[in-house]
Amino acid sequence: MGSLLNFIFTCKPFGDLEVAAMEEEREDDCAIQHHSSSNSMAPALIALHPHAHCVVVAVGAGLRIFDLKNNIPITTKDDIKHIGHGGVIRALKFEKEGKFLATAGDDKKVKFWNTRSFQCIKTIHSSKKVSAITFSHCSQYLMFADKFGVVYVVAIKITEEGDENINPEPVQLFGHCCSIITGLECSPEMKFVISSDRDFKIRVSDFPKEPTLGAHEIHTFCLGHTNFVSCVAFLGKDEGKALLVSGGGDSTIRLWDYQTGNLHDTFVITMLTEQSGSCEESNGTKSTASVVGMAVAPSGSVLAALSERLEGVLLLRCDFLAKKLIFMQKLLFEEHTCPTSLQFDQAGNIWVVAGAAATIDLGDHVLTPEEITMAETKAQAFSLAAFARVIIVRSTVAISPTDHLHARVDGSHYASIQDKDVPGGERLLSTLQGSQADLTIAMCAAEAAKLSMKNLLSKRQFSFEQRELRKCKRSDRILKGSKHNSLQPETL
Repeated sequence: MGSLLNFIFTCKPFGDLEVAAMEEEREDDCAIQHHSSSNSMAPALIALHPHAHCVVVAVGAGLRIFDLKNNIPITTKDDIKHIGHGGVIRALKFEKEGKFLATAGDDKKVKFWNTRSFQCIKTIHSSKKVSAITFSHCSQYLMFADKFGVVYVVAIKITEEGDENINPEPVQLFGHCCSIITGLECSPEMKFVISSDRDFKIRVSDFPKEPTLGAHEIHTFCLGHTNFVSCVAFLGKDEGKALLVSGGGDSTIRLWDYQTGNLHDTFVITMLTEQSGSCEESNGTKSTASVVGMAVAPSGSVLAALSERLEGVLLLRCDFLAKKLIFMQKLLFEEHTCPTSLQFDQAGNIWVVAGAAATIDLGDHVLTPEEITMAETKAQAFSLAAFARVIIVRSTVAISPTDHLHARVDGSHYASIQDKDVPGGERLLSTLQGSQADLTIAMCAAEAAKLSMKNLLSKRQFSFEQRELRKCKRSDRILKGSKHNSLQPETL
């Protein structure tokens, strides 16, 4: 039975089934575009260097980087036409020691940036749009996932002289059977790769000794979410004692033993997000407040989470003894802001970004080199014009790494700081936020981006009649039916 499951979840679709799956994805995309006019917005992302050397904000196809040590903005240098990404950046991540920054997105490119000069040292091409990336803890491999559900691995070798040797050809690691992969992480002990998807699943795969040969063993699944899984992360710093935490479109944050697949705790955020207005959909049904982002503090015990309906941050603490998530604080921002991404720095402060940029739909037709250049230039222009709001939340109470043993809540631990007190001051904010000063633009863009991502990840629900009609239109059934009719006479 185990080998059958491994075969089902690792092999790629083929033949008529692949055509059917692709057509269904196109139907879903059409429905999304029809359902929401915010389809053309992409959320802003933020990442901090592991040693606090710099902070990076991605808005649309553009990267905005500020050197925290020298208090100056940084300009990237690309290896291809000096233009950077030609489409929206959907994922960015620093390597564990901060030697590289990896970025990827809708232009089907994964770029490696040397963080000493922010020169792009390698561009890797993907066959599909990239939705998630992560580095292994040994920093020898980069893994990225595409919207068709395939995870690839790229080998990285550092020579004795310090030069980087990155394999330009990615190798397939495993697949999720045509489901958009939303999260990708390596376990602290480097034994497993955690991947989450749009179809409510969290898969725990054995990380092989030779990843370039593929990861064919499924260790377990963490099943319990009733809607898409939007993000995953690890709580705890002790090797072998870490717990997995996940957030999803079902308004829950869940705590898992990822080695056994057991669910320890479920924290429902619905009551905490009602301040942001109505929870009614256009059809009158009750909707859920999706978890759209998470970050873990350096201590490994505090979790910060974003919800699509919360103009602020939720803070939880993990009690590792009781294996429970304990509510700490709901921090609301004074200004009307819809955060889209967040991350902790070394000091335990939370960096939050809100904003979005317009995207360009290139369609499925083959573009000429001139059309590609025009599209890339337009994407960069959209990113330059976009405004992103950056807010820093500072811890007001010192939290030691052992505080999680008591899981005690003594009131508010975090508060947002004034712009004048931000490290780097006005220079940092102008670099990361952009030239526009209208906060309403960033707020509206962030709301549109969140709705767009939710529509993309939510699985559509069909009535019995709709399901039967879709079955009749499936390409594999039509093809088989035509072959059958051509070989055999019609019978009553």
